[in-house]
Amino acid sequence: MIIEKRLISKPEKKNERNNNSMDSPKKILIVDDDEEICSIFKEALESEGYIISTAQNGKQALVKIKEEQFDLIITDKMMPQMGGLRLTRAIRKHDPNVKIVMITGFGGPKTYINAMELGADEYLNKPFRINELKKFVANILKPQAPL
Repeated sequence: MIIEKRLISKPEKKNERNNNSMDSPKKILIVDDDEEICSIFKEALESEGYIISTAQNGKQALVKIKEEQFDLIITDKMMPQMGGLRLTRAIRKHDPNVKIVMITGFGGPKTYINAMELGADEYLNKPFRINELKKFVANILKPQAPL
């Protein structure tokens, strides 16, 4: 996986880039059994003004989801105890409106279709660069114009 810590900067003083000043900062839950990945994603996204929580598996994530509301959940597909696909299904039962992004290094068209059918909004294949993740998150959390 291409993750470059040197691309991660410290939080900016202004959070105007991704968070409208009239809105509260967006809350993101990162779910991955690799603690280093959670840490890198957390640092990168906090530098963009987001509020980040992490969980190491689907069961921990469900506890957090029941305790607080998130704007976005980024989950790895392959994890012990409860993987990302089962987690996505459980999240949709609890909160049909939260945005969910599935990430994996072991994906193909069949996995993509399965994730979308279970309720994921987007799918991101590893490897990717931290700057790509930042742009991806900003885009998915961008307010949608009413129809």
